[in-house]
Amino acid sequence: VVRGARKVADAKIAWIELSTDEDTATVAACDGPGADDLRGSSVVDLVHVVAAGSVMEIPLEVSGEALGALVIVNDSTGRPFSKVDVAMATNFAAHAALALEFGRAAADRRRLTVVEERERIARDLHDMVIQRLFAIGLRLDTFKPKLSEVDAEGLDRAIGALNETMDEV
Repeated sequence: VVRGARKVADAKIAWIELSTDEDTATVAACDGPGADDLRGSSVVDLVHVVAAGSVMEIPLEVSGEALGALVIVNDSTGRPFSKVDVAMATNFAAHAALALEFGRAAADRRRLTVVEERERIARDLHDMVIQRLFAIGLRLDTFKPKLSEVDAEGLDRAIGALNETMDEV
């Protein structure tokens, strides 16, 4: 998207900046001279790039939520941007915003799948552990008639501890 927007506008450089928090934005994608050096930079560090000539900054919005901006820059030797350039850049920004939203939705689906799988594993482990502890308690209880009164009381305490453990699990 950035490369296409830069080429259509015949601009020196273009980038997408995404908000990292309320006060900062970072260059997420960049195309043009020095793009590799700018990628990942704080937008505040880009003042020297913007200071040259024509600049377009088009918001990236999806469902009223601001995700960042598409910035297209020409240096002082480049031509000023026309209304057609602005219209095309706005179209590119809309596509970029949708692509970002689809990416976020896919990431959310992956996270949800992981959470659901972890919950399933936790339920399975919970059920398995409870069943094993219960079976151990029943098995131990069968030994009580064969034990002395003192040993049977000790066994009752152990079975009681197993029951408390099952409650905690």
